[in-house]
Amino acid sequence: MIAIAQGPTLPAAVDVIVYPTEEAWREARGDGPGSSDAAAILGASTKRGRWDVYAERVLGRRNTINAKLARRGHREEARILEDYAEATGHS
Repeated sequence: MIAIAQGPTLPAAVDVIVYPTEEAWREARGDGPGSSDAAAILGASTKRGRWDVYAERVLGRRNTINAKLARRGHREEARILEDYAEATGHS
């Protein structure tokens, strides 16, 4: 079984930033992860993982998928999710 650390506590409130123009939004978008990165960061994406987000956002690299590793990762997903559910009580 894999030991899983307790997840973060969610804040009571979230700040919503409204940009005056689409151009301002696009410029700020590169400052950090966006909603399209959320599934990858949380491990819920079938296409990308948190390291892909890190490589893209911090290192400036684009994801190149190794098909063999992708198949192996896909086979392991169910077991990893079971371990997570067992360790945390969340499914």
